[in-house]
Amino acid sequence: QYRQDRFYQQGMASWYGREFHGKVTASGERFDMNILSAAHKTLPFNTIIEVRNLDNGKAVRVKVNDRGPYRGNRIVDMSYAAARELGMVQKGEARVGINVISMGDNSTAYKKNSGTSERRYVEPVSDQNLSDSDSRSRNNYSSFDDNYKIQAGAFYSRNNADKLKYRIESMTDRPVSVIQEGDFYKVRVKGLKNRVEAERLKDILYNQNVSSFVID
Repeated sequence: QYRQDRFYQQGMASWYGREFHGKVTASGERFDMNILSAAHKTLPFNTIIEVRNLDNGKAVRVKVNDRGPYRGNRIVDMSYAAARELGMVQKGEARVGINVISMGDNSTAYKKNSGTSERRYVEPVSDQNLSDSDSRSRNNYSSFDDNYKIQAGAFYSRNNADKLKYRIESMTDRPVSVIQEGDFYKVRVKGLKNRVEAERLKDILYNQNVSSFVID
């Protein structure tokens, strides 16, 4: 359980915008690039955080309504509107500090709409901040049980397969590849530790309107 008055995190921020505009976030809300919001790996949904650009001193308050980032060492993904307030749109990333203003209750739009309750994904990818050594270990794919994979698409067009590959790479730090089997180019995510992680990633992809299934 996070303590609001003790939470502080420092690291790199990135932003996302037009490509995901209108897509369903992990909380069930529709992503609006022009609203002040953010994706964080572990903070409860509806948490209000203040994010300060440590390079220029600019700050913005945003609501956490999505999960991520899942690639690299970034700690938060800002909406386009929030990134603009921080002066980081052109550069693409910034060194930031995060303070919690008010802790959220982790409620989701899916919980409010019983008709879509099966689609919600609220479990955090990690319940603690990774140290540099943990991050290096996490990226050591050879140590994982590679029996678990996710297939996210099969295309006649290599170009379409590559487009999906690049999109999925923005959602996970696991290796994504395109393999050819017969007439099809198939997009697969490998390096998954276990079935639980595979199912988590499958839910994340589903919330971004990407259908997939687990291969074991």
